[in-house]
Amino acid sequence: MSLVFDMESFAGRASSRSDERVDVLSIFVREMPVAVAMVDREMRYLQASDGWCAYYKLDLSELIGRSHYEVFDILERWKEFHRRGLRGETLARERDCFAVNGGVMWLQWEIRPWGGRDGAPEGLLMYCEDITARVAAEDLARAREAQLRAAIEAMPDAVSISDRDGNLEIYNEAFATFHGFSSQEACPRSLEDYGAAVEVCDLDGGRVPVAQWPVSRALRGETAIGEEYVLRDRKTGREWAVRCNAAPIRDEAGGIAGVVVARRDMTQQRRERGVREVLHRQYMDLVDNSPDAIARLDAEGRYVFVNRRGVELAGVELEELLGQRPGAVVLGDVGYWQAMVRQVVATRQMVATEVRSKTRIGNLRVRMAPEVDADGAVASVLLTATDLSALDAAEQQATERQSLIQAVFDASSKAVLAIDGDGRIQLANAVVTQIFGYPMEGLPDGGVDGGAVCRIVTRVPAGWTSGSLAADAPGGGVDGAAQEWIGVSGYLPDESV
Repeated sequence: MSLVFDMESFAGRASSRSDERVDVLSIFVREMPVAVAMVDREMRYLQASDGWCAYYKLDLSELIGRSHYEVFDILERWKEFHRRGLRGETLARERDCFAVNGGVMWLQWEIRPWGGRDGAPEGLLMYCEDITARVAAEDLARAREAQLRAAIEAMPDAVSISDRDGNLEIYNEAFATFHGFSSQEACPRSLEDYGAAVEVCDLDGGRVPVAQWPVSRALRGETAIGEEYVLRDRKTGREWAVRCNAAPIRDEAGGIAGVVVARRDMTQQRRERGVREVLHRQYMDLVDNSPDAIARLDAEGRYVFVNRRGVELAGVELEELLGQRPGAVVLGDVGYWQAMVRQVVATRQMVATEVRSKTRIGNLRVRMAPEVDADGAVASVLLTATDLSALDAAEQQATERQSLIQAVFDASSKAVLAIDGDGRIQLANAVVTQIFGYPMEGLPDGGVDGGAVCRIVTRVPAGWTSGSLAADAPGGGVDGAAQEWIGVSGYLPDESV
């Protein structure tokens, strides 16, 4: 105890006379703010501080002139300490444990000789303090620190705890592994040493100044969550991506006592994210350049995405579509489309319809399909709209062509058949009925063999020319490259039935 150590030497400097020195020392003992007592060689009390009297619940008058052994029942252990002190030895314990009334008491104590006469001390200065509560608090703090160390050691993240100056005090094994340090003992302690080993960069490769590091910001009271950086080993040049969380540690008064920082290696995730971003861009390019209109609706049927073709078909700006429902801007009849959305959400199945319109939108085939989340609930609805204008035009052209062909067939004075690649009759004019004796709707399917129509008549009328059924008839040869149509024609001879 420094106060006890110093007071005798101060008293000695205050007076060269022994009796005056004793008086000064007695005054110091009396005014000491801790439990201190002064005894002579026979262990009789010369003085005691208020703290000593309060601790032992005695009045000073009950102590002065009386032997310490008379006032207290002293253990032999303490008597031996007293004897050693009176022989000139100084004894002290920072923490000493005693069993008291079935419990434990912790004391901090000191026994120190004072004065000197005839080659021996004139007495003892005795100091003691009950530190049981303090020891319990320190033990609790150590237990909590051990729990904290065990907790952060079990964490996969690189965790460190710094003091209010940013110096590293606690960190786990993952911290050393994460940074490539050989062991925890090899980890840097100060921010300066850390910066000498590792360079902190932003995601674009620019150097981040120390003042902007997560630990520095947390020391200013900021909380950083999900901050991403690139670390570069100054020796090896190795780089790795990191995500940091940092927060200040505050004391009871609200001041900043330190900082805790957790770091996670995001190198693999960043690489995978880059791949996903490339794939997403490719997907969006496909979607945006699709000839079909593609849109995404939320579960309530509002546009959240529309591709370029969809915007072109709508004929309005994208901003005018987003947040609106189908029918509010284009497609008409909001209620119809909302019912369709509700059906998709309820059944979780695709629904399709066709819209016929004489407006600029034209004819569309619209499909709605559910997009489900991880829990199986419909999170959104994918809408696709195919412009049927070109298809309708092609079908109209095909119908007109078919009608034209049929008209040509019917106007011909020859018997004309149109046979597909499988030998099935697709078209025939009225002369065929006259020649073969079949009504138009009852012509049988016939095979094609050697360039002739087989077994669709029981006899071939005299005068039918072989060239009429030649393989090189319009439409292509039957035994050569397959053709869609084979045209077969012939005149009705005079002698035919």
